Amino acid sequence: MEITKSNLVKLTITGAPALDPIGVFLEDIEPGKGKVVIECAGDSWTAYWSAMGKQKTVAQFISATSADYLVGCMVPGMRSHRYDPAQAQRICFQHILKERRRRDMERHEAKELWITVKQTHFYDHMGGNAGLFQEVFGDEWWYSVPESPNPSWTRIERVMQVVIDALRWSNQAIAA
Repeated sequence: MEITKSNLVKLTITGAPALDPIGVFLEDIEPGKGKVVIECAGDSWTAYWSAMGKQKTVAQFISATSADYLVGCMVPGMRSHRYDPAQAQRICFQHILKERRRRDMERHEAKELWITVKQTHFYDHMGGNAGLFQEVFGDEWWYSVPESPNPSWTRIERVMQVVIDALRWSNQAIAA
């Protein structure tokens, strides 16, 4: 068994509007390699980079990125927007009207589809209404379903932006 000690830098960021204190743990493993752990209000996110560029520290690397890039690294698979079932019926009606006005849909077909949409319960997951969406929007229906901002993404993105801003400010202060 081998035990290695490393040096960590811990930053605590306070005073960010509508956010609890943020803890940032930076570890430079070697030039161009490092990892970070960011913690806020009991939630934590971590990322490791093995190729940040020659002679770059983790702080320099993170301060040169964007908040959405960091969210993508810290929470892979999370999307910035999510399906909005509250808007689904309205969007379906709008599409039916548009198709009818362009004469791409017959009157009786539009009426039947309108009644079907009106009687449909829109589930929280868009897959529950996939058949109806395909009827209304066609084969690539997933491009047309309504979306709204994902509040989880928005919160994490705000935390990441505060971290980036703090690192940029501390890098400038060190350089001066």
